[in-house]
Order: sequence, then C-alpha cells, then structure tokens
Amino acid sequence: MKRVEYLDTLRGLAIFFMIMQHAFLVHEMGAGDSNNIISVIFVALGTWPAAPVFMVVLGIFLMQSKRPNKVLMFRGLKLLALGYLLNFVRFTIPLLIAKDSKAFELLFEIDILQLAGLSFIILAGLRKIASNKFLFPTIMILIAFVSPYLWNDFNYLTDPFIGSSELVSFPVFPWIIYPMLGMYLSNTLLSLNKKKIIKLVLASFILTLIGVLTIGQHTIFDYPQHTFDLHFLITAFVFVYFLIIYGLTKKFGYPKILSMWSENITQIYILQWIIFGYSILFLNANQFGPIGTMIIGLIVVIVVHLLVTKTKISRFIPKV
Repeated sequence: MKRVEYLDTLRGLAIFFMIMQHAFLVHEMGAGDSNNIISVIFVALGTWPAAPVFMVVLGIFLMQSKRPNKVLMFRGLKLLALGYLLNFVRFTIPLLIAKDSKAFELLFEIDILQLAGLSFIILAGLRKIASNKFLFPTIMILIAFVSPYLWNDFNYLTDPFIGSSELVSFPVFPWIIYPMLGMYLSNTLLSLNKKKIIKLVLASFILTLIGVLTIGQHTIFDYPQHTFDLHFLITAFVFVYFLIIYGLTKKFGYPKILSMWSENITQIYILQWIIFGYSILFLNANQFGPIGTMIIGLIVVIVVHLLVTKTKISRFIPKV
C-alpha cells in the first residue's frame, strides 16, 4: 500500500503525543494526574489523538494489505512477542537493577504492541466481512456494550483480552473496535471527497449526541477500560480529527519529519520506552514539575529521532 500523506501525519503526531504523555506518566510528580495546564494538555494529547487514531490507521492498512491471512497473523504473533520482550527490557531489567519488587510483575504489562499483535491475529481472517454494511458495525456495537461485563482480573493469560488491573492499558475488549473501524471505513478514509466528508461529519454529530446523552462518571484512569458512551465520543472525535488533518495536509502539505516518524513508528515507540525505562535509574520516577517534565519529553523526542536517522541502532530492533 502506497504512503498516504494525511495518515502518515496522523501517525507521526500520535507518536509525538505518546512520547510526551509517557514523559509525564514517568517523571512528573503527579504521574499524569496533575491539575497543571501543561500536564493536562500533554496527558490529554496522549489519549484520544494517539492510541485510537493509531489503531484506526492500523485497521486501514490491515484491510488494504495484499498479504495472505497467515502472513498477517504471523506478523501479529511477532508484535505480541515483541510487546513482552519490550516489557523485559524497559521494565524488568532496570527494576531488577533498582531492586524493585515489581520487576517481574511488570513483565506482563499489556500495552499497545500486544493490542496491535492480537488485532492482526484476530482480524486478519475477518477481512472478507469487514465491508459488510450491517454485520461489522453490529459486531463493533456489541463489543462496546458487552466488554464491561467481561472485564476481570483473572490471570496473565486473560489480561490481554479482558484484563482490568492497572497492568492492562489496552485490553482487546474493547480496544479492538478501533482497528475494526479502520477496516470498515478503509475505502472511505483512503478516498475522501465532499460527499464522504459530509457523511463523516453527520456521523460524528450523531455519535457525539449519543455519547453526551449517555455519559457517565469518568476520570482519566477509565481510559484503558472505557465504556460505550466514551466509545461514541472517541469515535466522533476520530472522525473530526481525521478530517481536520486531511484538510490541513491537503492545503499546506505535511512535515516530512512526521512521515519519517510514521514509517519508523515501531522502532521509535520501542526506543522511547527503553529510554524512559532506564531514565528512572538516573532521574528517579515522578520527581519533576511540569516544565521539567516537558523538557525531558522533548529531549527524548530529539534523541529518538537522531537514533533512528543518524545511527544504525534500528537494525537491532526486530522487524515486524
């Protein structure tokens, strides 16, 4: 599949927002739960404009891929394994050095690499029905409504699917909805025109209305396991956000640096987490104010960019 400028822009922005959010989660004194405006902005940017957007784009690429299902499923297995390998490198090793009791517990953290891997495995075989006007949306809605009844803290084997503990950032249920959405709307989002834009705007308005009318009590900590009302609101946001970036990219072009980040998104994601993992050995966790944390985040962005563009370190990261 050829590069799509506005999708590369979306993914490039998503990785920047994720890195900055991770800086606040790891190094800010409030651990991402501060009332400071700088902290609020960067933590928020690392939520709706980041993981949901990334997963929708993943669904688009999955749907458009010409590779056979078994190849895509094997790629999913590699991503899943890479997620746990990253946990070992970014958490277990530095925490063992620091003699932290959570060193092996965090080996089973469920992050976006595990979600991406399982999405490939589960959805590769569903591409034939993804364009069905009624079946695929029905499945997505059912997942949104049923998921809260499935969440539980059984064990490490069920955590990637229905985990509810603090170790689980992206359980398959409900997060698989977003790559499914990308699959369902792949043709629409790859060939936007005036008619399709109007439909997406109307859909976002309806979804926002439903979400607002059904909204419950939520905090930032509900983000990993969010309920159907937030699904409607996040999906509405994704539609509008895609259209805004599409319009800006079409009018002004796109920064090539974002395209480069998009092309190397897995390597960048892994490198930034390794840096944050070992940074606690030197800077300790959650010791900085908002300004200091923002500077740390920007430094990590620059360092990772230079590592990817000026060194051969990416060769040591498994290709998936």
